[in-house]
This record gives sequence, structure tokens and C-alpha cells, in this order.
Amino acid sequence: MRELAVRARRDGAGIDLYLPVRQRGGAAPLPASFIVSELAVPGRKERREYVVGEARRVDYVLPLPDAVPGRCLAAAFSTPIAADEPRLAELMVELFDAVMGTFRWDMIPG
Repeated sequence: MRELAVRARRDGAGIDLYLPVRQRGGAAPLPASFIVSELAVPGRKERREYVVGEARRVDYVLPLPDAVPGRCLAAAFSTPIAADEPRLAELMVELFDAVMGTFRWDMIPG
């Protein structure tokens, strides 16, 4: 799935890229990012979590409602696993799961 997201970004299918870049209240930006892409691949609702090197990753695939078969929305999340604070990656994954748990389709008439 990560490869699909990379290909989507390269091919211009990336819709949104979320990167924390600014400090707030003196705290460093959160060590996490995610990209949302529309992909032309068959998909079913899916969540996948895995570790690559020093990063924890979570991918969500959500089929587009009433769309041409084979179109889906993909959200690919990544956060580093810090040796001095390994629990932080788990908390960031929980935060991303909470964000994705609020996702709903809203059909706009017309």
C-alpha cells in the first residue's frame, strides 16, 4: 500500500499531504505525517499497520461510494519510533486511528 501512495503522489493523485512544520507553545512539531490519495485500484475497506525500519506506518483504504469500481481513497500515515520514547509512536497511531474513525462520506447533491 505504501508503494501505491508513493506512486499516487508521483503521478499527481495525492489529494492532501499533512506535515507538522510549526512549533506551538514552544513544543516541537509532532513527529508524524500522512498523505491522502485517490487510487485507481480495486479495494475494500482495510486498515494495515506495520513497521519499516525506524517508522511505524498505518494505511487505510476506503472504497469511494457510488464510484466507478476500482476507485478508492487511501490514507497513509507514518511516525518515527524514537528509541528514548517508544510509546510516542503508539500514541501517534492511536491519534491517527481516532482521526480516521471520524471519517464519513458526505454526498453533495447535484
